[in-house]
Amino acid sequence: MAALVAATCCALWAAHGAELTVKSLLDETFVASDNYFLSPNPPGPTYISTTSGMLDLVARTPTSNFELRGDLHYRHYWGPGAQNRPDAWEPGVKAAFDTTEKLTKYNFAASWYRQEAVIVQLLETGTATVGGYVDTTLIEGGLRHELSPTDTLTWVNHAASVEFTDPTRFPFTDAYTEGGWIHKWNRTTDVTTTVQFERLATDNPEHSQVLFWRLLAGPQTNLSNNLNVKAAFGVALIEIDNPSATLLTTPGSLALATIPGSVTTWLGNLEVTYKLRETDQLSLIAARTVAPTSLGSVQGTESVGLSLRHDLTRLSWVYIFGGVTRIVPLVGTPSDLFSASVAFTYRLTPEWRTQLTYRFDQRKDTTSTAQANTFLVSLARDWTVLP
Repeated sequence: MAALVAATCCALWAAHGAELTVKSLLDETFVASDNYFLSPNPPGPTYISTTSGMLDLVARTPTSNFELRGDLHYRHYWGPGAQNRPDAWEPGVKAAFDTTEKLTKYNFAASWYRQEAVIVQLLETGTATVGGYVDTTLIEGGLRHELSPTDTLTWVNHAASVEFTDPTRFPFTDAYTEGGWIHKWNRTTDVTTTVQFERLATDNPEHSQVLFWRLLAGPQTNLSNNLNVKAAFGVALIEIDNPSATLLTTPGSLALATIPGSVTTWLGNLEVTYKLRETDQLSLIAARTVAPTSLGSVQGTESVGLSLRHDLTRLSWVYIFGGVTRIVPLVGTPSDLFSASVAFTYRLTPEWRTQLTYRFDQRKDTTSTAQANTFLVSLARDWTVLP
């Protein structure tokens, strides 16, 4: 059915003189870990094979672009640590359209995708306690308008509806809107100011609702040919209507708020990129946020990470990363996550590439500590089908 829709769309655009491009990707990844799910008492090693496929169709005209993309991931578990976990299928589809009229660019996208809930939770919180799938329907839209050579306005919106196959979890909706102003301060520096509003509503018996108001401002500047800095700092006002909860702890502070109620906290993000030489790039990323997770909970995070990319040759490179994240959930125990990894990537041919990765993860809270050593090997082929 998806192939028929894609072929029909492309045929219609071709009839209007659009340039068609079709790209595809196949990827096979094997994972071996002594404690993949970061259990305080690991039952044994876990082995995972993931097969992924993607088909991307793009039609372009001088003023517009249309994209239709389909993804499918199949994940198979085995080993004592998998604990008889069933195989997982994760399909997804996305349609996107953008068009430019004089000084304004409009964009719109709609997507649906299914994810294994435990993988989502593990990536965002370092814990693995949920089961089943997360089904997300997402609508996105916005615009970018040039007021003058030095000023640009942006408007970003998305609305997500999230459901679970696990009957014990409640569906929720997440609506987000952001207005931004980008001012070109000089030849090397832009200053961006954004106002954000987000509403998280959970369909539980209490009809829980959390409102987020955020104001952020900061520069993006090239201090030299080798040094780029991007930063934003601001404040968030969080209003909570959740009779089932009792406390909100803002990240990195001792401030407490009664629920229902409201609390303010500061936010920030910093990204520094320094090109040591032609083959080496060093990056520092730090952030302090309060936001919903993909599973509908609310948490504050403080994180800092350092990475280094070294190009060995034109076809191979090494990427090294280390980072620490502190997570403070709306309700629950704060935890600290540490992660370090080294990855080697080699492009075998213009279409084939392989990657070898080692990663160390540790999660620590007031009651337990868990850590994992994980090895990943992947082989991928990406190629252009048309033209």
